[in-house]
Amino acid sequence: MACDTILEALDEGYNYLIVSNEQETAFEMFVSMLKSGSIGLSISTTFPDKLKKEYDMAKAEVVWLTDTSVADKKTINPHRLEFEMMRMYASFVKNNSKSAIILDGFEYLVVENGFDKVFKFIKKINDLSSVNNATLFVPIGTDSLEPDQLGTLKKEFDKVIDMTDE
Repeated sequence: MACDTILEALDEGYNYLIVSNEQETAFEMFVSMLKSGSIGLSISTTFPDKLKKEYDMAKAEVVWLTDTSVADKKTINPHRLEFEMMRMYASFVKNNSKSAIILDGFEYLVVENGFDKVFKFIKKINDLSSVNNATLFVPIGTDSLEPDQLGTLKKEFDKVIDMTDE
């Protein structure tokens, strides 16, 4: 499936799992939602200035997923899934009626918290997204999970785009 085809087929208010070894597709999908009027939130392990330089995300709120504290950057500690991250996510989708969110850093969250805890978090944010008509994008690498974990995760998403099938 060509990237243009994917971008044309985006449905607002759905949860997307993008299985790929590169993050460009997921960010292009996210940016296309921003261009169509969605209010964006990017939660990523990539430094915010780099993301903003690589992608047209001037209108998006960018949160750096790191345990490093930086004075002029909005950061969130990967260990704070249940409290800080959930509260931030819930607040964003409830206060922005047409929102698009990208959560780039699934593998990092799993390393820091374990699969089961991250899976429960994903289930909660998918539900929150659905209730609030938010569009969620979660890119993951093809080798980042065991096959049974990937299968379990795929079942939690409205749409799965598997770039390894190409």
